[in-house]
Amino acid sequence: MSRALDLFGHRLRPFADRFSYAPHAEAKAHGIAQALLHATSNLVANALDETERGSGRLLVRVLDAERQIEVRVSDEGSGIVAANRDRIFEPRFTTKERGSGLGLYIAHSLMERSGGRVWLVGEDDPSRAAWARTEFAISLPKERS
Repeated sequence: MSRALDLFGHRLRPFADRFSYAPHAEAKAHGIAQALLHATSNLVANALDETERGSGRLLVRVLDAERQIEVRVSDEGSGIVAANRDRIFEPRFTTKERGSGLGLYIAHSLMERSGGRVWLVGEDDPSRAAWARTEFAISLPKERS
């Protein structure tokens, strides 16, 4: 996780008072480290793109569930309109002026191939950050000891 955040050090500096990293898990995830790095990097990049436009917060949490590690990326950007929620993981779908529309698609595909998943967290999810306009989650099974 730290490796993914290190990639954005220069972009995170202006967020010093609005960015939080909460590593609540020590366990290692089972699966391809590169897939987790790519998926996390993509979600953080998207959150930064949205949050840089305003004064919103950005939170990255690592949660330790019974059988899996879960990464949550929450932001206070503009959110995702309801009409787009079913399309965000489609190839070439984007709402950005610049972008290929492949980031979430590739992240989703890599996580599935690694035995994990990535999803948009519903507004009714009790573990979602209350202030978040957008929250994504990534999960991978834990390594067996």
